[in-house]
Amino acid sequence: MEDRKRPELAILKGFFDWLQGEAPRKIGNGKGFALKSSHVYLAALTDFMSYHDLPVDKRRLNLPRPTREQRNRKINIRCEQVKKLVSHAKSVRDRAVILCLWQSGMSIGDLLGLNVGDVMIEDPIRGSLDD
Repeated sequence: MEDRKRPELAILKGFFDWLQGEAPRKIGNGKGFALKSSHVYLAALTDFMSYHDLPVDKRRLNLPRPTREQRNRKINIRCEQVKKLVSHAKSVRDRAVILCLWQSGMSIGDLLGLNVGDVMIEDPIRGSLDD
């Protein structure tokens, strides 16, 4: 049902559908944008319209909501798998990285962000690293 008082809603809905299906893309081989990208373009257009005193209630468009993809889920690695990884490591540095990640529970980004000064050289309980 088309809203006769607000014809821009039908135009915006048509623009969104065009973005989803027929819009040419410069990157990749195909047509149409992802749902999240389409929402970003539509938000820019509605903000532009609001700036020029033509506010649009996006809820009245009844657009599908983008879903968030879950990536990089953490998995538990068993001791046997860690031993296999360590046995295939080519250098002492690689073994140290694997064991440090596994034993500390740090992420790779945290480990790569460490500096030499971040590690305590001398521990009052365990002694120094030189021991």
